[in-house]
Parts: sequence; structure tokens; C-alpha cells
Amino acid sequence: MIQSIKKMNELFREIDSKLSSKVNVFVIGGGALMFHKLKSSTKDIDLVVKNKKEYGTFYSTLKELGFKETALTEGGQRLNVSSALERKDFRIDLFLEKVCGKMSYSQGMVKRSETIFEGKNLNVSAALIEDIFVFKSITERGGDKTDSEEIIKQNPNWEIILEEIKSQAEKGEDVWITYINERLIEFEEKGYKIPILDETEKMTNKFYENLEQSLKK
Repeated sequence: MIQSIKKMNELFREIDSKLSSKVNVFVIGGGALMFHKLKSSTKDIDLVVKNKKEYGTFYSTLKELGFKETALTEGGQRLNVSSALERKDFRIDLFLEKVCGKMSYSQGMVKRSETIFEGKNLNVSAALIEDIFVFKSITERGGDKTDSEEIIKQNPNWEIILEEIKSQAEKGEDVWITYINERLIEFEEKGYKIPILDETEKMTNKFYENLEQSLKK
């Protein structure tokens, strides 16, 4: 369990000291919510690397620092984690470009990200809360619904969330829209106002219509 930003930054400094070349990583889960002061601790750090070269460099450095491959946590299968690595004091779920095998860390997400650590070779950015919400809406780990609910309480910019959903769907990565829509329905049933629900339901219905047509061919 990681219980402070200080502890996380100590890890980033340790990794930076061993890196042989430039690497940019993006924090998308509970670690990012800690930086946004919406969470006091996290079980693991979810990191996205955008290209294979930087991924390989980062992975090798973690191994050099004593991290070892480990099994996925409960609910992690849907995430399609590229590598799950663990050391006594930290656990890192590392993604190469995509989460759940479908949703990319888009250029829009990159532009909206905030730099939270900048070392000699390592640059770490935290995802915007709206983008964290999009990712957490397609996962099944125990705390993801709780984290998503906390973001809703912050009155997020639903236009950003909807535009990112549409942007991802336009790239053909559309099956996860059913997961997001299901999650949003759950929150509405709990009494939250979800202004984009009509749009996500239309997108979900369109997905099933297209699926039905493809199965008839």
C-alpha cells in the first residue's frame, strides 16, 4: 500500500537515477488521484508508456531495481496489463499504449496531463480526473467504482469525458462503450446526475446494432 506522494516520488527518483535514456510515463489510476488529492493511498501504480522503446527501457530498469513479474490482482484481467511487477514496497501495473487492450492513452489525454515529476531522464505526468474516470469506467477492480464515484462528486467536465469517449470510438475501439454505459447507469441509479447518459446509451445501441448486422453476414 502506497500511502504518500513522498513515497511515490522517492520511487520516481530511484527509477530516474537508473534510466539510461528519456522515458515519459503517464499515471492513470489511484496514483494519479493521490496527486489530485482525491485519494490518500493506492494499492498499486498504473503507468502507461506510449511506445515500445521507452517501454522496454522502463521495464528493464524496474527489473534492475529488483521488481519481479507477478500475477494480476482480482479484476485485472479486463485491464490487459502489459506487465505487472512487484517489489516489497511497490506494485506497478505497466501498460504499453492501451488499457484493456482497447482504449489508448490518446493525444488529447497527453495534452491534458499534468507533469508531476521531472528528472534527468524520467518525466511522469498525471492524467486529468476526467480521463481517469474514462479509464476506471471500464475496469472491474474493487476500488474503481469508489474512485469513479469520488470523481463524480468533484463535478467533472462531462464534455471532456464525452468527447474522449467519442474520439476513442471513432478509432474503432467501441466495445468498451457498453462497459462505460453500464457503469454510468449504475451511478444514475444511485442518484447522481449523469448528463451524458443519453449519448452513451445511443452509442451502446449503435454498437449492438452493428454487432447484430455483422453476425448476419
